[in-house]
Amino acid sequence: MAYNNLGNTYDNKGNYDKAIGYFQKAIEVDPNYEAAYYNLGKVYGEKGNYDKAIVYFKKVIELDPNSEATYYNLGIAYGIKGNDYKAIEYYKKAARLGLKEAQRRLRDLDITW
Repeated sequence: MAYNNLGNTYDNKGNYDKAIGYFQKAIEVDPNYEAAYYNLGKVYGEKGNYDKAIVYFKKVIELDPNSEATYYNLGIAYGIKGNDYKAIEYYKKAARLGLKEAQRRLRDLDITW
């Protein structure tokens, strides 16, 4: 989708507010456009707004319950917010879906998944 691509372009340039606007337009066109929700979560995380990042990542999970990268990013967001229990819960979900980075992170923490 064109709006999502424009959002990615502005995200890559560090113009997060403009990127957010385009991702939101992509969602207006298609309210089930999972990539736009994912990208909103990513951008809000880059801006340090982890509460909003979590909201958008959870929407991705509603649309695609097998999105391993989204579970991993939820783990990162909760970890940064200091909620280690939730972070590990989401890392485990990503690891079970096969995401190697999540498996490595849990292994480093000596946690089985």
